[in-house]
Amino acid sequence: MNKRIHDNDQQFKDYTVVSNTQTSRNLLLKNIIERSEKNFMILLTNLFPGKKNRDS
Repeated sequence: MNKRIHDNDQQFKDYTVVSNTQTSRNLLLKNIIERSEKNFMILLTNLFPGKKNRDS
């Protein structure tokens, strides 16, 4: 009986570790994507300035 409880505890711990790892990975990817979008918008703004910024 104790072994079974221990096995269940270990499975829960394993699940928690995997869950936390996945959450961390998702947050990291989210941050990378947000930074990439910001940098891309800056690049686009520099490559294609609006009419206000264009030399006539």
